[in-house]
Amino acid sequence: MELDLHKQLFKKSLRRQVGLKELSRLIGTAEDKVCLEIGSDNPVISSALRKHGGTWHTLVRDENAKDIVLSAIDDKNVDVLDSRAVPFEDKTFDIIIISNTLHRLTSDHELVAECHRIANSAGTLIVDVPHIKRWSIASLVKAALGTKYAEMSLAKPGYTETELFHLLKQGFDVHQMRSYCRAFLQVVDIVVQRKAALLVGADDLEERLLRLYSKASLLFWLAYQLDSLLLLTKGYYLLAVAKRHSWRT
Repeated sequence: MELDLHKQLFKKSLRRQVGLKELSRLIGTAEDKVCLEIGSDNPVISSALRKHGGTWHTLVRDENAKDIVLSAIDDKNVDVLDSRAVPFEDKTFDIIIISNTLHRLTSDHELVAECHRIANSAGTLIVDVPHIKRWSIASLVKAALGTKYAEMSLAKPGYTETELFHLLKQGFDVHQMRSYCRAFLQVVDIVVQRKAALLVGADDLEERLLRLYSKASLLFWLAYQLDSLLLLTKGYYLLAVAKRHSWRT
């Protein structure tokens, strides 16, 4: 998709806006820091993260995503991700963000190990992944729609809090774990994404996507308001903040 379409769809997807807001809150200021963003593949997010200050690098999943992200930012610090190794020297980064990526990899532990290698001794790792809950409305909706994570190029549907903690603890101390995006917003997002997937291959894809997200924008807003009634429930995405083990080489 072209950059302008990404921007328009992002403005109409409250779920993605909430995700960026939560991520930005954890980053705070990045002035005088060297930062790495891995895997969001969204030019709007890559551009927004750079507004926190500091020097940013981005790793995306393929060449097409690379071209789109490059069109949205002022620097040229964008490369394609190799899940087993990243093209940076040891102890390079103060902040590393893995966004919407770990659950796509069969080698998720290897990427975490690489992040430990390239994080400096006081480095921070922020991970954003889908949250697996034992019983959930969203799971029922996915089943009803026939959504299968294997068809979405995912190695797994996401992580429980315990699974994510154990994955990260090999090289990092987990200081904080929180969730966001509760049931109503998640259900709307699932339905919209499913309908969007069915449009792939259409000659007028961009026009249809904009029409779909425009119609859904009110539903996103209503869902977000209803989610305020579910403050005691866990969200469908997990954000973990971890510090590098300084004692481990």
